[in-house]
Amino acid sequence: MKKILLISLISFSFLSFAQKKELRQTAKLLDQNFYNEALDVLSQIESMIDGTDQKYQAQYYYLKGWALKGDSKYNESVFSLKKSIEIDKKIKLNKYVEEANYLIEQVEVELVNSAVADNKNNDYISASKKLYDAYLINPKKEDNINYLYFAASSAVNGKEYDTSLEYYLSLKNMGYTGVTSEYFVTP
Repeated sequence: MKKILLISLISFSFLSFAQKKELRQTAKLLDQNFYNEALDVLSQIESMIDGTDQKYQAQYYYLKGWALKGDSKYNESVFSLKKSIEIDKKIKLNKYVEEANYLIEQVEVELVNSAVADNKNNDYISASKKLYDAYLINPKKEDNINYLYFAASSAVNGKEYDTSLEYYLSLKNMGYTGVTSEYFVTP
């Protein structure tokens, strides 16, 4: 019985050490903008990560979100980054919260900029989807409601009337009017 316990303890220690090594290797790859390679390294430990210490889980999901953002897989990136934040707050480590929120903001900006470019190229359907995804990143944020409005507008331009109607009805149910107040200082 003692041998089994000792072997399992040694195995657990070895796996934990191996995961730390892979996480460090991933961070180095991300610093050099090798996103696909980083994702490959992370995929090697993906099946074991849920059974490890939560601080390594938070780091894993942060690094995965960063790599997915670099690989332009925005929805998956935001999911991983939010999971990292959730775990980080749960264990009160607060090591990745600020950086993950910054990456999420960058994803939002990149989506909107890409949607603007798509609109200029008359690719309205793609623009509508990207604007809707930008809205979903933080739908409770007041400024993001405008993304839903612009997504509906792009859907109309792309002749996706059912989608635009769905977006407009959501806006109506939220009480969105589009009216804003602007204040100017005059001498």
